[in-house]
Amino acid sequence: MKIKLAFLFAFICIASFAGNGSKHVQKHVKGQIIDQTTGEPLTGVLIKDALTGESVYTDFNGYFSVNFYDNNAHTLEVTFVSYEDKKIVINSSNKEEEITVRLIESSIF
Repeated sequence: MKIKLAFLFAFICIASFAGNGSKHVQKHVKGQIIDQTTGEPLTGVLIKDALTGESVYTDFNGYFSVNFYDNNAHTLEVTFVSYEDKKIVINSSNKEEEITVRLIESSIF
């Protein structure tokens, strides 16, 4: 019985580590979204990776963080109510990148 439990434990440990090694962060991008006119940070802005479909929102201070698991160029689509949409292309070879995105208030509203 002890041998079966030890074998089962070893199998579970190996299986749990096997899935974690498949994704390694190749690039980390962080930044802040602000209003172009006032310089105020924008809370709740949607940042979507057009390549993968993954998305994040800015925090209370307008900050966000995105990880990429490959070395491809990625386009971040930035959208927020009453502001013009913006696309940011991330294609540098830097492992870490910090950006500031300035959004323009839409003239429609």
